[in-house]
Amino acid sequence: MSEYLQRRFAERIADIEALSKNDATFREICSDYEEASAWMADHCHSGSPLTLKCDRYRELVGELEGEIIEALKDAVF
Repeated sequence: MSEYLQRRFAERIADIEALSKNDATFREICSDYEEASAWMADHCHSGSPLTLKCDRYRELVGELEGEIIEALKDAVF
């Protein structure tokens, strides 16, 4: 697990790790979140010529974050 999940969900890391062990779909969502967050960190900054693409990635990260939150809410630990 990389820094983006840890930074955003610091209080739920143990739950994320537990759910990831048994749920391939959740692992994929987390992986997609990490990849999209990393791309944004590398490309989306003040004055970036990729503004439209950055907006799409921000939207994607928000959607993935919502999916992670819902999965954690529905999970039984």
